[in-house]
Amino acid sequence: MAACCWVGNLARWPATVPADQSYYRVPAMQTEQGDVAPYMVTGRNMPEGYRLLIGRSLEAEVQLQRTLTRTLGIALPIAMLLAWLSSRVISRIIEDRARGIAQVVGEVTAGKLDARVAVPDGPPGDAFDSMGQAFNVMLARVESVLDELRAVTDGLAHDLRSPLTRLRARIDKLGQGTVVDAADLAAVSAEAESLLGMLDNSLEISRAEAGIGRDSFAEVDLSAMVTDLAEMYEPLAEDAGVALTVAPGMTRVTARAHRQLLGRALANLIDNALRYGATGKIIELAVEATDTGARLVVADHGPGIPAGSRREALRRFGRLDAARGTQSGRGGQRLQGAGLGLSLAAAVARLHGGSITLSDNRPGLKVAIDLPAVPAAE
Repeated sequence: MAACCWVGNLARWPATVPADQSYYRVPAMQTEQGDVAPYMVTGRNMPEGYRLLIGRSLEAEVQLQRTLTRTLGIALPIAMLLAWLSSRVISRIIEDRARGIAQVVGEVTAGKLDARVAVPDGPPGDAFDSMGQAFNVMLARVESVLDELRAVTDGLAHDLRSPLTRLRARIDKLGQGTVVDAADLAAVSAEAESLLGMLDNSLEISRAEAGIGRDSFAEVDLSAMVTDLAEMYEPLAEDAGVALTVAPGMTRVTARAHRQLLGRALANLIDNALRYGATGKIIELAVEATDTGARLVVADHGPGIPAGSRREALRRFGRLDAARGTQSGRGGQRLQGAGLGLSLAAAVARLHGGSITLSDNRPGLKVAIDLPAVPAAE
């Protein structure tokens, strides 16, 4: 009998195999040659009392099973060992990365606001790199907000002290005199108006930076809004000897925006141009459609702002030189500007998901507000 097939007579008929057509597995069947091997067999009755037994040796399958069993017995402990080592390595990596983030959190909590998570330059390599980069962006924003808060506190303390001191002095003077001077009353009113305007603008900036108003976005005709503002400020411009012009051929441009806040921002820009750019004798307003949305422009031909000072000008209570740091109040008084007009415009632009740009108008200052096609609220 061969390992796979054999033809001949059996020494004896397997007792467990009946003479029918069903298949049976014989664990150890002895052939005429004395071989003992497992077989899969089937039996059939033949004429004259003979019986036919057909089978196939299962020795190869048994050997394969034994080989697989031995291999599994060796590989399983190795696999378990490798799994344990891998889990330890991965756990150590996760602990180290998490410990680094926790250390940065502790440093920030202790007051070191410039602490950052160490991340590689370029695209993030894994989830921890992505989390570290997002964490650094959050820390930078927190540091910026706290710096802005300190600047606001210092600015309010500085800017409120002078007008309040002057206001108190004028009120004391009025209280001591027997005749009320109209010029002194006008000065008191101007000081009070300056204080109210400063607080009002500061409140508007805080509301815009907090995202208040995004639920009030609607379709706004920017060209009509610019035209209306030009008509409203035209008498003030004439009194200052300035020609307030709107770009000729301006087409209808619309955008989804907060009309009141955007109008307030443009009004502040026009007011700044009248205060500081009146020497140029002309202020230009324009609105145009861009590839990414819309752009609003207010340009004057005054002394302008140097390139190195433009970032400071966008901060609340930003301090510039004397040429752009004073304004005329009622009765001819010189009142120091609060530095809130440009910062309000910048906050409104950020509220809409846009940006504000200061550039040289050769001569003068050109302020552009770029609004996206889809506002931040959507």
